[in-house]
Amino acid sequence: MVLACSEWMPAVREIDGQTAICAIGDVHGCADLLQEMHAGIAHEFDLISPRAAYCIHLGDLIDRGPESLRALSLAMQGIPGATNCTLIGNH
Repeated sequence: MVLACSEWMPAVREIDGQTAICAIGDVHGCADLLQEMHAGIAHEFDLISPRAAYCIHLGDLIDRGPESLRALSLAMQGIPGATNCTLIGNH
């Protein structure tokens, strides 16, 4: 499994020792990669065991990709271990 993380910070950030947050950018209908990313983020949430874990989907979920409907469905299902998943994408 390959996780997409920024070079300068981990994908999941602890805010105050009890709260963790992550943001996922443009998915473009790549449901297989989104599913892998959700699994990796769920694993990170398990490792740090926050009381509250938030995920925000930013950017394009369904534009141009091969599995737009499945990507949207995965985003709406949320991430195991997350207490809140928010969709803010523009399409």
